[in-house]
Amino acid sequence: SVPSVAVDLARQIFDEFAGATALMVGAGEMAESAAKLLARAGARVVVVNRSPERAERLAADVGGEPATWDSLTDSLIRADIVISSTASPSHVITKKQLKSIRRQRRGRSLFLIDIAVPRDVDPRVNDLENVYLYDIDDLSQVVAQTLAGRKNEAEQAERIVQRELSLFAER
Repeated sequence: SVPSVAVDLARQIFDEFAGATALMVGAGEMAESAAKLLARAGARVVVVNRSPERAERLAADVGGEPATWDSLTDSLIRADIVISSTASPSHVITKKQLKSIRRQRRGRSLFLIDIAVPRDVDPRVNDLENVYLYDIDDLSQVVAQTLAGRKNEAEQAERIVQRELSLFAER
């Protein structure tokens, strides 16, 4: 699923999630799946959504913390990783917004994974120092790598089964 691939990508960035703050922007199905995976992996999950009730419900489901839509910028200051999945027709995270919080972040890197269509995060944020944006296209590459790895594992398993079957037939 898209959320599991997003979390797999986050695993490539962070060795472990314990102590990391994951900000979920949106509280729909994809955000819920990603939030559950991150919470199980030990991340502190903060949920921002236009509907406070949905943010509270998802945060409660994952043992996280709800935050209001108005506090999105403040939540970005505290976040280590952001997964955004809203139904917004326009960007909800902008270059100007991230540029304005750089001083408060004190040089800490910010990793954003945008799984929304259309995009939630302005692609120009990649121009900012210590800001790294991944989107659906990047996730497609992760899926391709994962599938190639699984295919190799399946081929190895098939060779083992064939070898053991031959040994069994000989006995």
